[in-house]
Amino acid sequence: MYIMPVEKLKPGLVLARPVFSPDGALLLGRGVVLRGTYIRQLARLGYYAVYVGEADEPLPSDIITTETQLKATKAVVTAFESARIGASINLDSVQDAANSIVDEVLQNREVAVGLTDIHSYDSYTFTHSVNVCVLSVVIGLALNLNALDSKELAVGALLHDIGKVLVDEQITNKPDNLTNSEWEQMKLHPQHGFNLLRHNHRISARVAHVAFQHHERYNGQGYPRGLSGEEIHIYGRIVAVADSYDAMTSDRVYRRGRQPFDALRVIRSLKGIHYDAEAADALLSNIAPYPVGCTVQLTSGEIGIVVDIHRRDKDRPVVRLQYGADGKRLNEVLEIDLRQEESVDVYRVVIG
Repeated sequence: MYIMPVEKLKPGLVLARPVFSPDGALLLGRGVVLRGTYIRQLARLGYYAVYVGEADEPLPSDIITTETQLKATKAVVTAFESARIGASINLDSVQDAANSIVDEVLQNREVAVGLTDIHSYDSYTFTHSVNVCVLSVVIGLALNLNALDSKELAVGALLHDIGKVLVDEQITNKPDNLTNSEWEQMKLHPQHGFNLLRHNHRISARVAHVAFQHHERYNGQGYPRGLSGEEIHIYGRIVAVADSYDAMTSDRVYRRGRQPFDALRVIRSLKGIHYDAEAADALLSNIAPYPVGCTVQLTSGEIGIVVDIHRRDKDRPVVRLQYGADGKRLNEVLEIDLRQEESVDVYRVVIG
């Protein structure tokens, strides 16, 4: 299984992971043989890449199931649309999705977060909310939050960006840099989110404060209130790290996302400055810098695809070689486990 840009897809390739539409519905299932019409539709909808592979190829373990991801995405879509029109949020579906995410992360504590979610530009906000929820729960559990608090954190993470529904869509979807005036309007979304959530008697003040505080920074340089250190609730400090990481690694209409190893480098450099150090360390210890499906070049010169990740040694994955050090395509299947080959390291990620 490997990630292939949509512009390089050819009819006959097989999807290795399902693709969801912007509203959270299944668009193309795993094992679908791509046709030209499917490829054109993916490009039209704004997908940058998909996972392709063999139809019977086993998938690596993921930290939550496709069914839970789909349920959570639909819950977020429904909640955001309700907030947009001033209707009551269906908290039951959000809570159910949050519970499922926490339960599955608890069951899969030994699974490194390593698969990169593929989404269209139009579905970014919804997919981002689910990704941030999963990452926040992983961080929270690493910081010894109990299951009950983790489920409350998960609800807050799913709804952390809900204030964006009250920001002009021309600003939230703008493909260029925001003007100063537009940026000031964008910076109001934490306050908007807090106002939307705090009046719902079923939503705790701590959940509402996730929306309010996820752009605060540990050194006081965030917004909207310039809080610092432990003035920021632990949920807000956790979601701030998760939100930043996923935003950095996501493809947007105006830019390509950073590679995971690069985003982790940024998080590491800013821990204790922008981010709570313990929350940042918890993220760093649970994310695979080279996710399954990415193409890497080794220090030996060989090029291959990451096919497995070691939970205890995430920067030394298993790589299925495709090209030798001489640049020639290999005819035989050959895998190298970097845990067992101490003289070889990942040199770089091969893009595209």
